[in-house]
Amino acid sequence: SSRASSQTVSLQRTSIDSSGSLGSLYDINQDHVRLERININNDQRLSQSYRTGQCHNLTFLWVTF
Repeated sequence: SSRASSQTVSLQRTSIDSSGSLGSLYDINQDHVRLERININNDQRLSQSYRTGQCHNLTFLWVTF
């Protein structure tokens, strides 16, 4: 069975796949989890900002696992 919870975690590393989508790994107690969704002050330009080498500050980062 799976359990769902939300925690605030820090960014470990970020990569962009061939389609230009943002793909990131986050670390919780040395376990890598999958990014589910981002709340970033309604800023929908996060992926583009990463592609152009710029970075917006994350207000909240929810990882569900």
